[in-house]
Parts: sequence; structure tokens; C-alpha cells
Amino acid sequence: MKDNSKHMPTSIMRHLLGFRSLLWIVGFCVVITIIYGILLIWPNLLNSLWLSSDHSWGIFSSIFAHAEFVHLLGNISAFVAGLILFVLVSQADNTKLRSQWSQGLVLMSFIGGIGANLLEYIIGFVRPIGQSWGASGVGYALIGVVLAKSLLSAPNGFQDLPYLVHRKKQKNPSQERRINEIQSNVMSLVIAAIIVVYIVISPAVFLNVAPNVDVFAHGVGFLIGLFGFWLFFYRDFTSKRNR
Repeated sequence: MKDNSKHMPTSIMRHLLGFRSLLWIVGFCVVITIIYGILLIWPNLLNSLWLSSDHSWGIFSSIFAHAEFVHLLGNISAFVAGLILFVLVSQADNTKLRSQWSQGLVLMSFIGGIGANLLEYIIGFVRPIGQSWGASGVGYALIGVVLAKSLLSAPNGFQDLPYLVHRKKQKNPSQERRINEIQSNVMSLVIAAIIVVYIVISPAVFLNVAPNVDVFAHGVGFLIGLFGFWLFFYRDFTSKRNR
């Protein structure tokens, strides 16, 4: 019997090639966890980090602050789930594209979180806002990027479904690569459908509408991530399909 265990690390590394930029999100999770620990020791420090009408620096600092463990755990879980989904829907891409779009994910995630805070602060000049903190805006922007990436890859999923269903049982290396690419495209189609259906059926649940929850940051962060990634990378997807 052939032992494939020694090839597993190599196989895993092959699937992770090009995603180095995603370590910025992992590092961010480590930083917000450390800051949460510091806030447990000095809880009054939160007063200097949150976003409010008189705390303009909170546009940036508030994304690092979490006062409750459940809040921190929920955001980190969203980051981990988002990164895993992004890697799954990017398996059909070559290393260069993975690297390029991973950088886009990191950039749009933070632009989404900080952009939502900025818009909320500006609105605060008209209608004063309460205190707000947490990385939820960044997390929702990341989910928006995952949806954008899935939607942009989904057309290939539709086109390739017949090939996946009627493929030959005897596989050569070229066909194996083709099947792996198709499976990634179909995965994008499924993930996009699940997220869209979830939003349509339960928008309040998706946005985590609840007392003392900054739903504005969730919604705006998500929209910035979704349309920002789509705007900047749509041409790349179009040229990739035409090659």
C-alpha cells in the first residue's frame, strides 16, 4: 500500500502558495487579542480607544479595542472563517493572482473597517453617536471581499459544471489539474449562493442586529469590501476569462 503521509506537508504548502499577505490578518488577530488582555488589566484605557463624536482618533484606534471576550472571539472566528473561504475559492488561481488578490483582501478589509468608522464619525456631526469599538467592520469587509471573489469566479462554475459531471474516470495529470480548477470554481458558486441567500432570508441575523451593536459599521464595512474588491479587480477577472 502506498504511503502518502510524507507528501501531505508538500500538498498543504502547494494549496497555501501565494497567500502570504493573509498573515497580516492573522497578525491583526494576535494584536487585538493582546490589547484585549491589556484592557482586562487597565479597563479605563478603553475610554481612549473607542470611537465617539469627540474621539476622532477612534476612527483608527477603535478597531483594535474589545471589552468583552465574546465580542473578540466572534470577530476572530469571522476572520478565520473568511480567510479559509478565500483560500478555498482561490485554489484555481495561479500563485501570482493569489498574491495579488490576497493583498486586495487585506487592503479592502481595513479600508472597509476604517471607512465605516470615518463615515459614522462624519454623520456624528449631524446626529451625535455613542461610543463604538471593535473590529466587526473589518470582519464584515472581509466577508464582503469573499463574496465579491466568489461572485467573480461563479460564472466559470456554471460553465464548468457539465465537464465535472461527465468527466472520464481515467485521469491524466492535465485532466487532474482541470478538475481541481473546476472544483474551485464550483466552490465559489456554492459559497456565493449561500452568502446571498443568507443575506436575503435573514438580513437582521447576517448584520447581527441587536441592542448596543454597531450595525452601521457592519453594513458599511461589508459594502466597502464587496464593491471595493469588485471595482478594483473586475478587469483582472475579465481578462483572466478571455485568455
